[in-house]
Amino acid sequence: MIYKGCNDRMASDDIYDLLSPLLDDCMALFQKEDSKTSHSFVQSLKSIHNNAIHIRPIAIGLVGKVAHKYDASPHIKANGYRSLLALLDSLCHLIVGHLQTICRERKNVFFRANQYSDKLRVLAQNLHQMRALFGYAQILIGHSEDGSLFATEQESDDIMHDCEIMAKSCFYSHVQGFQFYPGIQPIIQALSMFTASYNDIVQHSTVWQTTKSLFNSGKYVVSPSVRGRQIEKIYSEAEAPFFKAFFSLPEMGVGVLLPNLVGDTVRVNRIFNLPPKVFELETTEGHMVEINRTSCIGHGRHVKARLISAVLREGQDSPDSPSIPDMGLDKSKVLLKAKHKPRSKTLLFFCHGGGFIALTSKSYEVVLREWSKELDCPIFSVDYSLAPDAPFPEAFEECFYAYAWALKNAELLGTTAEKVIFAGDSAGGNLVLSVAMRAAAYGIKIPDAMLVMYPSAVVRYSASPSRLLAVMDPLLPHCMLCSCLCAYTGFKTEKVAYNTTEHKLSPTDGNVDNDGDHTESWSTASTSGDLVEAHFKIKLANNFSPLKSRYFGERTKVHHTALVKNPYISPALAPDEMLRSLPYLDIVGCELDPLFDDSVTLARRLHKIGHQHQFHVVRGLPHGFLSLQMCRETKEASKMCLELLKSKILGSAV
Repeated sequence: MIYKGCNDRMASDDIYDLLSPLLDDCMALFQKEDSKTSHSFVQSLKSIHNNAIHIRPIAIGLVGKVAHKYDASPHIKANGYRSLLALLDSLCHLIVGHLQTICRERKNVFFRANQYSDKLRVLAQNLHQMRALFGYAQILIGHSEDGSLFATEQESDDIMHDCEIMAKSCFYSHVQGFQFYPGIQPIIQALSMFTASYNDIVQHSTVWQTTKSLFNSGKYVVSPSVRGRQIEKIYSEAEAPFFKAFFSLPEMGVGVLLPNLVGDTVRVNRIFNLPPKVFELETTEGHMVEINRTSCIGHGRHVKARLISAVLREGQDSPDSPSIPDMGLDKSKVLLKAKHKPRSKTLLFFCHGGGFIALTSKSYEVVLREWSKELDCPIFSVDYSLAPDAPFPEAFEECFYAYAWALKNAELLGTTAEKVIFAGDSAGGNLVLSVAMRAAAYGIKIPDAMLVMYPSAVVRYSASPSRLLAVMDPLLPHCMLCSCLCAYTGFKTEKVAYNTTEHKLSPTDGNVDNDGDHTESWSTASTSGDLVEAHFKIKLANNFSPLKSRYFGERTKVHHTALVKNPYISPALAPDEMLRSLPYLDIVGCELDPLFDDSVTLARRLHKIGHQHQFHVVRGLPHGFLSLQMCRETKEASKMCLELLKSKILGSAV
């Protein structure tokens, strides 16, 4: 599961050699029959055959030959183009497996033709949309500056626009999460069912309507097609407040008790409220530098943080500490006879993920408890202010202030801070990178090593090969990616309204024929007033178009500013001298993550300047696996991250 780099995995000649005769065999089975279901089989088989013929030369001939130019390093074969190839490989194997099952079970008296036909239709639609993504990837190769994985702004806008109006329900229905390991697929599907039900429930204000919606939510379990359409509809309309509320649910109600029930026992779990005071901190050269909290933010808010320690150490129960026990229970106070252990030489400074808009350290408490126990050191996790109420630079400034405060008051955290390790995932990875560069600029102690997991290191809404994966990603779709990045950066956005007066299913319900004669999945009536007709801007080869969504009432057009090049907002774009100021760096990226190219770009920059780092690529897991400790594969990935931290504390590879 965890490996140094991607193999040259793609839909190889072997899989095509299997696919072609299977298509012929299935075609022979159903062409003889005259029924609606048989016609559906035939149409899906023709679609798969046609799209496979056209996608093969793009995947193997073009993208496959240039992918190595964008690798993280000569030894780490990983980038978004290779991720697309791996995705196509998974889809083709899934299609072959389904066709083999159809051929084997066709004569069985219990053969459920409608179910097999529905799944084959969805697979055909998946391959059709994948062909469009490969067409966009082909365009990206010619519109990236200086070998960058990210396209120029104009080309990005056109590609992201087309991705947003593509039909996506096929990715969220029968085969949702097919690109990931089987162990996590049920978890992803369950999350989608809950998302669909949650959206229904929050739209009603009365108890009766809410209860009715709750009972009706069973349809999302029974019918994958209904669930797929509902998820597509939600993702076409949702904005930052929806995602903020949804992902904050685990921190509400009985969810706050979960760490005490399933997490490791810790002696210290305290919430800190750091006052906005000015203080001086000694630099590495012996000078004093002023840390001015008030001027950083201007609102005079306290900075919140959490201290977790498996054992009670000297200073952690000091009356001078600006902290209170979490949930009113602190075992350092209950166990009065507990012996204080000496202060740890190490401090782990952690920033949580959540797209800059959601979550707190509470959502990571189970993981942090385990880490504190296994690493035998206290963990100081910052609960920074969230966007859009607190856009950049507030979260960044708060994290920097919290780090400087921790160095100044290390004894209150039960540490001497002789060794400091930074860790963060997703948005938190962005923040610890930025804080480390700011620490170097101030001349104060920089961390001795860092671990960033699937970081958001290029904060701009731009097209890259891995960002194309957001079309089908169940946890990080385009709308969420856009909402989070815009909320944090404060980019100006413009709502473009599309005409949605008449959306009808086409007679083929999304099936497609040969090029130039295919039917889009949804048709749109002519526009009126200020409404804009939704159409694809990119002209793909052979007059090919993706299937169009029925849900695109309006689109958010993002207007980037010079802020995208600010090194503290997009660390992967920082000048060489700022990147050189970073300590040894472990980067963990997920091959199938829409943000994978962020990690690759950072690793490429570090390799180019000869900076010591290691890039670890995780296969088959989604963005945010650290918060999904519910299957063997995610637990293994989390354990790998823990082992990386252990190696840094013990001093190896630093």
